[in-house]
Amino acid sequence: MSGDPLDPQSWFLVASDDLAVAKICFASQHLSHTLIHRQQAVEKALKGNLISHNWKLSRTHEIGKLIEVARLHGVDVTWFTDMGKTLSFQYFGSRYPDVGAADFTVEEVQTLLTETEKLLNQITPKKL
Repeated sequence: MSGDPLDPQSWFLVASDDLAVAKICFASQHLSHTLIHRQQAVEKALKGNLISHNWKLSRTHEIGKLIEVARLHGVDVTWFTDMGKTLSFQYFGSRYPDVGAADFTVEEVQTLLTETEKLLNQITPKKL
């Protein structure tokens, strides 16, 4: 990632790029890669939002942990907890052979895409 890791805007821009790649992957029916890039978009957008609330950057890929930290910083995105856990599981499962990723249907991935976009709209500034 280029840019300043302490600048929320840097995180939001990279999250936007991951979202765009996820859409390309979905259109090509690469469902596991769609979820990987969705997880990355959520992770980076949450980190950007948290940094904008004076959070000290922590290296983690766990969406559930970031959602809890966000709640502690006054950003309630707990409605996304189950989806976040699903995305994290898929991320780790696709990256590490001992975890194992789940198979998802196109409909399930579409639901995750829709919910992810709702989350990003909630926590990302409207103008990037």
